[in-house]
This record gives sequence, C-alpha cells and structure tokens, in this order.
Amino acid sequence: MKRFLLEVHFSPRSVPEIMSYFNRALQFLNYAYLIRIPLLTWALLMGLWLGSFSESGAEPILRGIFDVASSAPFLSAFSQFAAVTLAALLAGTSIGVSSRLVVCNAHARFRSVPVELSPGLELLFRLIPLSSFAVVVGTTLVRSESNWLVKLLGLIVGSTLWYFITIGARNFAASQHSGWVSTLRAGGWIPPDEPGYLDPESRNLQGRHLFATYQLLLALCAYLVYGISGVVGHFNVPTLSLVLMMLTLVCWALSGTAFFLDRYRVPLLIPIVALVSLGGLFTQSDYFYQGLPLSDQAIKPLNAAEIMAKNGNTPMILVATTGGGIQAAGWTARVLTGLNEEVNGFSPHIRLISSVSGGSVGALYFSAAYRNGEVPKADSNTILANAEESSLDQVAWGLSYPDLLFVLFPWLKDGNLAFMDRGRILESSWRNRLPDSQHDATLASWKTDAAQGLRPAVIFNSTLVESGDRYLLSSTAISDNSTSQTGRWEFFKLYPDSDLRLSTAARLSATFPYVTPASRMLRPGGRIYHREAHAVDGGYYDNYGMASLLDWLDDGLQSIPARPKVLIIEIRASPVSKETRPQSSSYGTLFQLTHPLRTLENVRGTGQLSHNLLDEALINRLYSPNICEATFEFSNTDARGCPREEPLNWHLTPDDRRALQAAWSNSETVKQSIKRVQSFLAEGACPR
Repeated sequence: MKRFLLEVHFSPRSVPEIMSYFNRALQFLNYAYLIRIPLLTWALLMGLWLGSFSESGAEPILRGIFDVASSAPFLSAFSQFAAVTLAALLAGTSIGVSSRLVVCNAHARFRSVPVELSPGLELLFRLIPLSSFAVVVGTTLVRSESNWLVKLLGLIVGSTLWYFITIGARNFAASQHSGWVSTLRAGGWIPPDEPGYLDPESRNLQGRHLFATYQLLLALCAYLVYGISGVVGHFNVPTLSLVLMMLTLVCWALSGTAFFLDRYRVPLLIPIVALVSLGGLFTQSDYFYQGLPLSDQAIKPLNAAEIMAKNGNTPMILVATTGGGIQAAGWTARVLTGLNEEVNGFSPHIRLISSVSGGSVGALYFSAAYRNGEVPKADSNTILANAEESSLDQVAWGLSYPDLLFVLFPWLKDGNLAFMDRGRILESSWRNRLPDSQHDATLASWKTDAAQGLRPAVIFNSTLVESGDRYLLSSTAISDNSTSQTGRWEFFKLYPDSDLRLSTAARLSATFPYVTPASRMLRPGGRIYHREAHAVDGGYYDNYGMASLLDWLDDGLQSIPARPKVLIIEIRASPVSKETRPQSSSYGTLFQLTHPLRTLENVRGTGQLSHNLLDEALINRLYSPNICEATFEFSNTDARGCPREEPLNWHLTPDDRRALQAAWSNSETVKQSIKRVQSFLAEGACPR
C-alpha cells in the first residue's frame, strides 16, 4: 500500500505537471509585476471606496469625498456629477488600456512568454476598470443628497461624453490625414532598436501605442478644463473628480516610464526620488505665507493687565476653543452664536478668544462679526454658514494644480507666485467669506479694536517647526515679566516691523498635517531665500487653546490690584473623558515596531489635556473665588451609539451638520453649561 502511494505521488508524470504549474505561477507574477502601476491605480480607487466606510481607519480623512453637490443648485450639481463620471471613466480607461498594452508587448520588450489575448482576458481588461468605476460612481450617487434626477442626468452626460471622445480618439488614431500623426505612425520619434513600440513588419508605431497616446492627451485636456473650471467657478470642482484625474495622469506617466525602464532593470523609484531631490535644491520649492508692512499708525498691543484695567469690575469672559478641523470650526461657531442668542450681554463681555486649528476658523468669523462692541444676533446664521462651509474642493484644486506645477518646475515659483499653493487657496476661501469691512483686516487693526473695546483680543495659536515653540498670532501681548517665557514666541515680537492678515493667522493656526503645507514668512520686499521658521498647526503644542489663555490670564492677574470675576469657557470639538479602562488592541512584531509612534500620538493628546487641567486647577487655587469655568463638549455618535471620529478635512457632510445642531439643542451637559454662563453674567459670581 505504501509503495502504491509513493508511486502515485512521485510518478515521473507528476513532475512535469508540477513544473508546469510552477512556471505558470512565475509567469503570472511576472506579468503582475509588469502591470503593477495599473494594478496599484485600481487598488487605490478601490481603497478610496473601502476607506470611506465608518469601520475604516481612513474614514475621518476621506469623509465627504463622495459627498458631491449635496446642497448645490441644479446646474452646479448636474455639472459636478458629470465631471465625476467623466473622470472616473478616464481613470478606468487608463487602467485597462495601459494594462493591455503592456501585456501585448511584454514578449517583445521583456522577452516574456507570449500571452494569447483570449475573449476571457479581453473581458478582464474591461471588467477590472469597470469595477472601480462602478464602486466610485455608485458610492457618489448613494452618498450625495442631491436630487436623483440631477444625479442620473450627470451620469448619462458624463458617460456619453466619455464614449464619444474615446471613440473619436480611436478613429483619429486610425486616420492617415495628419502629418504629425503619420510621423508618429512611422516611428520617427522612437528609436528602431527599442522593441515593443514599433510594428515589426511595417516599422510604424503600433496602433495601441497611438491610442494610448491620445488617451493621455484627452486626460491632459480634461485636467486643464477642470483646472480652468475651478478658477472660473470659484473652485467649485468636486474633490473626487480632481483625485481621479490625478490618479489617471499618474497611471499614464508611471506606466509609460516603467514600460521603458523595466527593460533595463532600472527601478521606477530612481526617477521619482531624483525628481523630488532635484526639486528640494531650489529655495522656491518651499511654501510661504505673506507678511505685510506694519502701518506707522499701528499701536502697541495691550497686554492682559491693561485690558483688565480698562474692563474695571465688569465680569470678563475668556474663551478657549479646540482644534479638530472643520468640525471644530462649526462647533466653535455654534457655541458662540448660541450663547450670544440665549445669554443677554454675552458677546460684549468676551475679552479674549484663544483658538487652535479648526477652532480658529470659527473664532475668526465670530470675532469678525463684531459691530460697536457686540455681535448682532441677526448675524448668527451667516457666521454658522461661513464656519461650516466646505473648503475641501479648494484644497484639492490647490494640490492638483499649483502644487503639482511647482513640484515639477520649482524655479517658476517667484514673485506673487511664491504664495500660490493649496494653503493660500484655502486661506483665500476663508477670507472671501468675511464681512466686506474685514476682508483686509490685520492683526494690527484688531489690536486697535481690542484696545478700544470694540472686539475681544484674539490669539491664533500656531507652532514653530524648528523650535517646537508656541507661535502666538495675536492682537494682544503677554508682558516680558510673565512667569512663562520659555516655549513661546509672539508674532509682533518676532516680526516687529510686519503685520499679518487675519485669514493668514487663522490658516497658520489650522495648518492641518499634509492637508495644508508648513510655510514660512516672506516679508514685504524680502528675499525668498531668507531663513525663517515654519509655522504649523497649533495643536502640536496645545490642541485646547488653554495654555495661551492661562498664560495670558496669569500675567494679567499678577499685575493688577483689583481682580475681576472671570469666566473661562472651554469649547471642545470632541469628547476627552475616559469612560473605559485602557485595553490592548493589537500585539505581535508589527505592534512592537509601531508602538513608539502610537504612544507619542496618544501621549500628545492626554499630556496636553492633563497639563491644561493641572494649570487651570492651580490658577483656580491661586485666584479663587474669582475664576469660574464652563465647558461645552461636542459628542457625536453613530446609529449604534458608538463615538464617531471628527472629519480630518475641510468638509462637513449633511449628517455632520445635523449632529452639530442636535448636540447644541439636545445635550443635557450643554444646557447645564449654558445655565452656568447665564448665572455668571446675571449674578457676577461663580455659579454653584
């Protein structure tokens, strides 16, 4: 019996079969490697879809990317859906055509085993790109809250346009009427000793190469049209369509480069690293924010003691608002406008707003709405709309056009073009929403307003990359004899001869990692090569705004004999309380490799919170009973009651907006905090 089994398993006939399977596997891996760029493009498209689900770790940063034209008018929504459909089909075309081209020419160019283009394989070249189109466009149709008629019309028009330009390209590739097409067909631009490009018999450029070239040109034309439409339409081009166009161009560029280099066994990473390294040699490849000349009429900013002295015995309100992207902007605006509506005399009592990251955007619009020392209640809806309006399309446009252009040609970035990047585009979108009288307002102009009691002093908290210090972009000052001098720079002390737009200050405070670039100051008339520190998000140092607020408060209370009643309002855009004990979530070698980074990230948040709470407790003990607190914390849960992470981009979905409204209207803790504010202003004392 054993001998029989041995004969069956090790018979000579089974060895060739095993080797045949082995060779087929090697052949499959060989072709998979050769078409790795189209496969990676397809995987990225599928990853966009999978990453948009709530269970995915990428959902917070991808949230809203499929929310196209949910509140746009008919014509705008229709054009946006058509743009997404066309871009998705062009992306699928790049995957299918480039894959087929490589497979058809692999035997000639790379000496691979020829593959027969069977009907099944031809079908596969169509089904794989079609699957990415189906999930991307299908998810867009489902997630958007636009009218279904508008969505379907956009789908039909975008698909029809793609069909005609694709068929037109194929017919154009088959024509012989153009002189330069004949040159391409004759292979005049391809060396004859480069296999895989020319037809071996006619020595003309292969038709599939010509078709791919036209598809690339069509993608470039669509890319340019989307770019021009973004400018003409005030950047109202869907982020998803720009992402799809970028993937399309990357697929064509890298596939063509790999097709050429793979024959010589040159890794594709070499030209990519060379391009990035070469760009880094140019000073213009850096990012800049615009400094303004300081007016001769600009006054010296008042410090905390001077503002408190002007305030007298009137109760003071100090606001610290947290970071957290556009959710923080919306929650900050909702809390401040809600208190202004429900609490009599609220806005005139605010003396300082210390804001971080997204909270700085909400604080910007609320502070800009002051007229004659208070915020009119009638402006609440405008403030909310401005703070919650999406800026994701602007960031995507800036990344897809000026940023890409200057990565390829950094030496062009000079003069006014030095400020043309996704950070400046984002800043301009915020600036355009400000009241007309505040479009060109600067920190210096708000210094005067704070000194006259027309609006509160503001601190937009940022962080300096090179030193790790807090970078306070403020309309007030902290005196030099403050107990906390280490780890802090103030704008007017770092740049005593310069000024800054308020929209720029908010942008620097809200320099969210990778979404907005780290940038450095370019002074009026300054040279682009001057070495200045880069400013990034204030959340690196303190994501709650409390460090600067308590620093400012302590500096003022130490310097005045009569201490006023102070209410500290802390606005938090996400819950920070610990409801369950910590538990292990992963283990193994990967955990051991990544846990230092995870620990640093977690310690940053808990460390900031614990230090803020400790500092606040010390301030309370030192100046009690003059200090009161009220906290407004936003807690968002999904349908299952699980906490939902805040969006890590500049877009709020309709569900996000409804959650913000529901939290303000229905939360019992919020209602209790409102009563504390009312009691403080009514009684002039800390509520019990």
